[in-house]
Amino acid sequence: VRRLSASAYEDLRRCPYRFFALRQLGLQEAEELEGEVDKRDFGLWLHEVLSTFHEALKAAPAHDLPSRIAMLDVAAAQATLTRGLGQDEFLPFAAAWPQMRDGYLDWLAQHEATGARFEEAEAWQEQPLGEITLIGRIDRIDQCAASDSASAQALLIDYKTEALAKSRERVRRPLEDTQLAFYAALL
Repeated sequence: VRRLSASAYEDLRRCPYRFFALRQLGLQEAEELEGEVDKRDFGLWLHEVLSTFHEALKAAPAHDLPSRIAMLDVAAAQATLTRGLGQDEFLPFAAAWPQMRDGYLDWLAQHEATGARFEEAEAWQEQPLGEITLIGRIDRIDQCAASDSASAQALLIDYKTEALAKSRERVRRPLEDTQLAFYAALL
């Protein structure tokens, strides 16, 4: 193994046998052909929506809520079309979208009120570490507010579309989650 991602490293931490089988032997589960939209599809869709939204917001800043709602909805429609997600299959996720969108925009307003600002979405990073290169795509990088520009710090944000209980457990035991620490090492 010469290139190591956060998920590969997580496999190594949790189950060295799984790491060996998947990453060194290259064994994979046979994928079944499915037409159903699942949580993974939703997660990929959401990443695309938020990336498109923040890049558009960076290019044409809008601070009023109606404009931001419209921008997010345009990004959502674009991602749905780009990913070829049928309305019927995507309906359960589309039904939850307005509440999720509004919650996200509430959080974003509070986040920006601290002086944080969006820098980059879906940022590909590589970091040599001896004979291994750490690799990964960081969902979002923000710049935290600072009293002077020399002390400004990057804030890494990793979007999750998991159950709230799982997120709470992740926060409760932060040393067990390697993903953000791995991404920090990439920077």
